[in-house]
Amino acid sequence: MLNEHWLIFVYYNFYDILAWLLKHNKDNFQTLTIWCQLGMYCTVNAIGMCGVLAANKKMENNYFYKRFQEKTNSELERILNDPKTYTEDAVIAATQLLKERQIELTEEQKSTVEIIETHIEEKKVIEEARKKESEPSLLTKRIIALLIDLVVLSGLSYLIGFLLIGSPLIKEPWEPILSLTIILGYFVIFNSSICKKTIGKNIMQIKVENYNLKPLKITNSLVRYSLLIAPFFLLNILDNLFLNSFGILSGLRYSYYVGIIYFFITDKELRRSFHDLITKSFVSSENREKTDFEYSKKKVITYYFIAAGIIALFIILNVSTSFNTIADMYGFEAQAEQLEATLNENMSTFESMISDIQEIDGVDEIERISLNTTNGITSLDITIRPNSSFLSNDEITDKVYESLKRKELKINRLDNIKIIKHYGFEMTLASFNRTETKNFKQ
Repeated sequence: MLNEHWLIFVYYNFYDILAWLLKHNKDNFQTLTIWCQLGMYCTVNAIGMCGVLAANKKMENNYFYKRFQEKTNSELERILNDPKTYTEDAVIAATQLLKERQIELTEEQKSTVEIIETHIEEKKVIEEARKKESEPSLLTKRIIALLIDLVVLSGLSYLIGFLLIGSPLIKEPWEPILSLTIILGYFVIFNSSICKKTIGKNIMQIKVENYNLKPLKITNSLVRYSLLIAPFFLLNILDNLFLNSFGILSGLRYSYYVGIIYFFITDKELRRSFHDLITKSFVSSENREKTDFEYSKKKVITYYFIAAGIIALFIILNVSTSFNTIADMYGFEAQAEQLEATLNENMSTFESMISDIQEIDGVDEIERISLNTTNGITSLDITIRPNSSFLSNDEITDKVYESLKRKELKINRLDNIKIIKHYGFEMTLASFNRTETKNFKQ
């Protein structure tokens, strides 16, 4: 079938084409004239056919268009003359069929059809507006997509946790590094040009793009999500390394949380956060057109002041808490010195206990040994990890207790010995713990 644009080109450039043909075929002027007239006639009719085909395509979803094919012209005109009795689709179908049959409409009929077509277009606009209003906002879509992705990552973390249960990889200090690798790897790969979308974003029909409306390269995706995810893990690791950071780490942590929310709120159109702004990327709905990516520098400076204020506040709170803690410590100083002396006296006994328990068949690891005094009751607590998930096996507990009975602790009083069996793991997005405690009164 001839292309409609090509036919229109021939129609509007007819005289130029005729002049070219005359120039190269002077001897056959009459023949050329006939051919050109025939070509003009075919072109005009072909254009008309293209219009008919386009109209027929619009009528595909019109039920009355097929039904009215057998109706006579007078029956169709009767529909146009009494539009209130028939539906809008019936009037439009009758109009189209009359046009195809080249029946001229009266001015009154044309006016009626024009009013109906305008009304139909208005309804379409209203329906599209309602559809847009009923759709969740971009921020809502991002939150839902994130929750879906976290569920996926949680399931993956549980799978890895059960596969590596008992392994040093899911214990401090390696667990944060393993969790960071899993979470970062998921978001980096799925939001890059390799996969284009995470599972959550695919369900919510949103995607991450750069300012050229193209998927992120793997390197840009790595930088983007490192800025977003890595600080959470890094601050936790530093918190465990430093006993007292004078409130600086706490201030940085809350500045990080506030920063994510602050930039989302202040960028009302694109809902970008700091990692989006730094990497010149944004999350968009499907088929979004190019927009303005500028972000006010005043808003960035405002955030710097907010972050500085949060850090200063936590430093002040830390200093104030430190003074209160020092004051409270004087009351417990004697008790602490007594406990430290007791531990030093029994250090060799504890080492012997550890050695004997590790040799017991079924014990995978000794997680903790502690001597506690609560409300005047002194208790020796020993936490072990069995080498299988069958915690109800009391034989292991009895063996551990028998090995402890042979040891003599240099303490004034021992009321209880607690044997705690623990089986499970703790990861950032997955946690599974089962414990059984057996208390032996002394």
